[in-house]
Amino acid sequence: MTSNATHVLESAGNSLMRQLLDQRFGDGSIYLVSSEQRVIFHRGRAEGLITEDGRITTSGRRFLAMWAD
Repeated sequence: MTSNATHVLESAGNSLMRQLLDQRFGDGSIYLVSSEQRVIFHRGRAEGLITEDGRITTSGRRFLAMWAD
């Protein structure tokens, strides 16, 4: 895979992760709007962006802040 293709896939993954992390209740709990988001949710937990009980972490908030306009 070329580095450009890798970058496109990574950007798409980051976009999906941002969307998921933005889907949260006031207490920080992440909610899923589709079953397809479960894969992204598990990736977020593995990367430390989401806690084991499904809340956004400080790292998750920093991740979102990196992409804020």
